[in-house]
Amino acid sequence: MSAARLALVQGQKGEASRILAECLRQAEQNGWGYGALAVRVLQALAADTQEAALVVLTNALLRSQPDGFLRVYADGGRDLIPLLQEAARSGIHPLYVGEILAAIGDQESPKGVCWEKPRLGWSKRSARASWKCCA
Repeated sequence: MSAARLALVQGQKGEASRILAECLRQAEQNGWGYGALAVRVLQALAADTQEAALVVLTNALLRSQPDGFLRVYADGGRDLIPLLQEAARSGIHPLYVGEILAAIGDQESPKGVCWEKPRLGWSKRSARASWKCCA
């Protein structure tokens, strides 16, 4: 996946997508759930359009939410923030996305979602966050 990350940094989304497709195939074939999730996060960043990115990101969020994974998104970096905010605005696990954004260090909450930054940990179970709906 390092080659895919390098391609993304160099603005070569097509090359990154090609590499990530093979990484996803291998991860799924070998039952590497977390690895497949990490690939999906990068695939969202490599997508050609925001709509395509949101499809991939939504799939990742739906798979990761039950376990409360945060670090895989934090490792994706700040480029994920606009996509995560849009996912939350679209109603895709907005509270979970708020936890992810707090872990990344985002200062703006998606409209209608408020949170306090988790104090410790990289998973939902170890984070201590307060949630409420905003008016």
